[in-house]
Amino acid sequence: MIGGLQEGAFHLRLLLRNAYFVQAALIAPVVFVVLRVQAGRGGPALGVDGAVVGVWTVTAAAVGILGYQRSQGTLEQIALTPRPLGGALAPISLACAGVGLLSIPAAVVASWLLGSGSAPRSPALIALGLVLLLAACGTTALVLSGLFVLTPHATVYEPVLVAPVLLLSGTVIDRAQLPVPLQLLGVVDPLTGAVQILHAGVSGDASGDVIALWSAQGLITSLLSLLLARLILRTALRRARLAGTLALS
Repeated sequence: MIGGLQEGAFHLRLLLRNAYFVQAALIAPVVFVVLRVQAGRGGPALGVDGAVVGVWTVTAAAVGILGYQRSQGTLEQIALTPRPLGGALAPISLACAGVGLLSIPAAVVASWLLGSGSAPRSPALIALGLVLLLAACGTTALVLSGLFVLTPHATVYEPVLVAPVLLLSGTVIDRAQLPVPLQLLGVVDPLTGAVQILHAGVSGDASGDVIALWSAQGLITSLLSLLLARLILRTALRRARLAGTLALS
């Protein structure tokens, strides 16, 4: 456990030295906040929505570094480990989500500067929502990591997943404004629970049952993401054994 955290901290330091990821973490939430204000849809939850946009966008983009490692021929070195492959990729996934934490102060400051800032009614719920957000982004990043190992063309999934995941979670628009089928689909989105808890922390008007329900949704979907990632990675290793090689490039 400690070794995994140390490895994750190592990958996080490497990502923070990359200007692209730092700029993305700072620019993405600010642009989202500005566009929402210009559209007349500020509101007290604008800061947390911008933070979610930044964390998820940067997480999805940072996982793409595995595609770069594949092209450089270093992905095989990560796979050649006595640990389960998921254990080798998990620190990278957590580091990708960690970079997105830079988006939180950027989104909050931008919302206050544009007159849409609001102090949270329940800091405890905000803290819970942020934990669920990191869990959702980290586990989803592990799924994306598995796809990068499974197929050399997984980079196409990155831009395709960013917007739909945010839309279904209720970050871009309120979930109640979505068609019922999309609302139901949003229940399996790991970000949904985190977003709803963050909104409850800002408004302070959610009941205990609602908070418990969305907290459970966030935890369960994050767990399902872990199971899906494990299935994908086991499939990748099975293919490697059949091919008689661990070459991934």
